[in-house]
Amino acid sequence: MNLEQIRSKVDELIKAQWGKVEPSLASRPDGQPIDPSSPDYKFWEYRISPAFPAAWPPDGKGLVYYYAYAAARNPSVLMDGEWLGPLWARVKVDATSRAVPQLEILTREIKEVGTIGVRPLTKEEIDIYNAADSVTAELYDTLQRADLRRLNAPPIRQYYCAWGRDTGMGRAIRTYHPEFFKWLGCKGL
Repeated sequence: MNLEQIRSKVDELIKAQWGKVEPSLASRPDGQPIDPSSPDYKFWEYRISPAFPAAWPPDGKGLVYYYAYAAARNPSVLMDGEWLGPLWARVKVDATSRAVPQLEILTREIKEVGTIGVRPLTKEEIDIYNAADSVTAELYDTLQRADLRRLNAPPIRQYYCAWGRDTGMGRAIRTYHPEFFKWLGCKGL
């Protein structure tokens, strides 16, 4: 599978589980539905992280994890940010395409765990995010080789540190990949 096919399969697996989780997010604790016109209503959706290496330094197996988390908006209540839910699932992917991606549910309890502000990105930040495909391709290649000598580290560090900071999910994912985050050297994560 190429990178686009991998992402599509990851999205397909997570979307199927989200359909089982999402209805509970539109209910109050007593089980009654929340009216979408109510200021208490939050428009929840799932988000998917970039690929994170299963082992760091790379062990040559080419395994990565994509994480799913929930985020919610309600512009009438919170205009310059969104609510965050927990990491609720992850998908293990063999970057060598030798195995079918596997979904693991981390929690079925999706609840608000914090907020993250949003702001316009700078030109430099846009450039960092536009490099996502090349960063992922290089990471996949490195994970299969288990050789860091040819790795172009600065774009990978910039991308992952920016993503972890800007989404508010870096600290949560760091608990699963401490050695990778240590290598990244992200300030504040």
